[in-house]
Amino acid sequence: MIDMNYKITAVIGIAAVLSLTYVLYISPYINSLNNNSDTRSWLDDITDPLERFRLTHLKEYVDRYTMVEGGPFPLDYMARVSKYIVIGKFVTEGSEYKAVTPNYNFPITHAVVDIEKELTGNLKGNRIEFRASGLSNKFEGVYYGDRIIVFIADKEIDSVFGDNYYLLMGRAGVYKIVDEKVYGYYYDGILLEDFIKIIQDARKDRIKDLAVNTDYAIVGKIKSIEKVSIDPNITEVDENTLSANITVVVEDAVPNYKEKEFTFFAYTDTVKDCKDRPCLFFIKYGTHEDEVHKRLPSERLKNLAEYYLYDTWIVGDGVYKVMDDGKAYGKEYPEGIKLNELIERIKKYKGLD
Repeated sequence: MIDMNYKITAVIGIAAVLSLTYVLYISPYINSLNNNSDTRSWLDDITDPLERFRLTHLKEYVDRYTMVEGGPFPLDYMARVSKYIVIGKFVTEGSEYKAVTPNYNFPITHAVVDIEKELTGNLKGNRIEFRASGLSNKFEGVYYGDRIIVFIADKEIDSVFGDNYYLLMGRAGVYKIVDEKVYGYYYDGILLEDFIKIIQDARKDRIKDLAVNTDYAIVGKIKSIEKVSIDPNITEVDENTLSANITVVVEDAVPNYKEKEFTFFAYTDTVKDCKDRPCLFFIKYGTHEDEVHKRLPSERLKNLAEYYLYDTWIVGDGVYKVMDDGKAYGKEYPEGIKLNELIERIKKYKGLD
């Protein structure tokens, strides 16, 4: 899992959106290009579709040729955070280039799948279109009519994919089904029914990791945002400073919290949707113990709240927006879950029910 250290590094460096785009999409694609001459010669000699798929999607290949350091998320995490998990027949693909910098056009594949079954229960309709990075290389060995399983992420308007769903974690997010066996990054010939059960079991435990690994789940509205610099060389804050101490008025908390307000360290872009409506924040103690923050002089370190918003991914797993329908919406529940049900789940996983 990627924790707060990763986000701090991204904020201190280049703009977060560009950094995320590079890490998730551009770098893996460039890596695959760099190794292209080493692999195409033997791959072109392989005509069996399943073997072409296996040799371009199994973990051993992907880790060596196409993934940045650290690799994709575990399958259970992918199962929990996917917007949709589709079993269906591959229909078609197309491609385009999108400018992400003045000097670089990013290649994007358009994919279409006819839906046989959808494992999250959130998708309506018989067909889905989504995007993937690169020019068709995520679907090497996949042909019209082939049965596949794809893990699809929700739309992120500011991402390189714009207003489109996209393939989660590239090659690690697509699996091929042949003779009721599943082939892909994590499994090489597992029975389809067993693969589905792994996904379903993971989704039953959504929010468990956050509940277990945090100290508080705080429900409330933001009262104030006090920006603080975490750059050892810069003390002043301005409109570009993202790091801040966030104070919320407490409406509910797990475990119980007696004070009326709670202050924690976070990034303003992560909590921007919580200014005018309540949110549920997963909070963890230890801001001052973080290796990045330890670079600050002691007097400046004291300015940071002792608790921080728990981010296991840049988009902010630690925040769930509470909407007018009474549901909380976040990374593991893009379809929403009743706030009281979410709180009960947190209590159960913390052993407080």
